[in-house]
Amino acid sequence: MKPVYISFVDLSINKDKGEQNDSIKASWKRILIKETAYPNPEIRTNSNGKPLIIYPEGWYYNISHSSGIAVSILGNIPVGIDIEKVSLKRDTKSLAEEYFRPEEIKYCCKSQKHFYCLWTRKEAWIKLQGSTVWQMRNTPDMSTATENIHTWQISDGETDYYLSAALDIPEKDKEIRIIWSGIENLSLSPQDSSLKIGMDEQSSVIK
Repeated sequence: MKPVYISFVDLSINKDKGEQNDSIKASWKRILIKETAYPNPEIRTNSNGKPLIIYPEGWYYNISHSSGIAVSILGNIPVGIDIEKVSLKRDTKSLAEEYFRPEEIKYCCKSQKHFYCLWTRKEAWIKLQGSTVWQMRNTPDMSTATENIHTWQISDGETDYYLSAALDIPEKDKEIRIIWSGIENLSLSPQDSSLKIGMDEQSSVIK
């Protein structure tokens, strides 16, 4: 079974967005060559801006940025990913009322943790579907755990983030490998005890 790869990149190293994206794509091309032996992988974007792997077939890629960190995901199943920096100044109540279902609003008003868990879960899911944030209210209720969406809290000691990854199928035994690029001292904590894929359970970490 092929693993799912999640890559973290420190964007402060190079602030040119085009070069940042090229660097991220280059790292995934190396993984694709390793996993498939295909000599010349090709990555494009669709009309919604979702990255697509044209060759080799059967591989999927998605990316998210937040406050100096880029995170991307690669797998041989459809995938979506979202990362959000926790901001105490953010009007989470108004965002919840605009984008969330009534049952989700009740859930996320418990704390900022609940809001960011839910927001990243929903955005990862709509990116998995190839949709946009404007369809967020139409997603299924995600205030309860789902097997195919995995959420972590991330911290560098000063800044907290929430990260969610959505997989097209609930493969509980799917291996997740982490790739770090220029990022140190990040801690990752699973946010749902029912999820069996977690950073403390992955079988290998690539640094």
